[in-house]
Amino acid sequence: DGDVLTASNPLRKTAVIEAERDRFEVSNVSTAVTPGGTAQLSADVRYVGAEPISAANARLFASDPLSTSDDGAFLGRMEPGETSTATFRISATSDALPKEYASSIEVRYDEADGDTEFTDGMPIGVPVDEPSCGPPVPPVVVVVVVLAVIGGVVWYRRR
Repeated sequence: DGDVLTASNPLRKTAVIEAERDRFEVSNVSTAVTPGGTAQLSADVRYVGAEPISAANARLFASDPLSTSDDGAFLGRMEPGETSTATFRISATSDALPKEYASSIEVRYDEADGDTEFTDGMPIGVPVDEPSCGPPVPPVVVVVVVLAVIGGVVWYRRR
């Protein structure tokens, strides 16, 4: 009937606003890149949002002494809780030290309403391994040479 009603004591409710949660998690980063080499880097990208997404693309950002010639990976449509593996090509300069270097992965995706969204960079560590150089001469060759020298000395003394 048009009357305005008011409460003599206003209702108060405390609302807790939490920080926005990332929609993606990156785990299981693996590569076998060595100083001066190029290798494949793979990382599991898990979607932890509430609604399905489509056209998801992961992009790797590496900094010196790492570089990438193939920095994009298509993840496609993802359901909540789904994990896809992103694969990139990564190189390390010859003066790279064997340690873990900071890099990041960003994901671009389309929401159900058609909006295109971008994540913040999700930090990852990219390990550079020690070069796998075996001994310059295989141990079997060393044993054969030593036996030949000993055999030659024995033969020379008997003669």
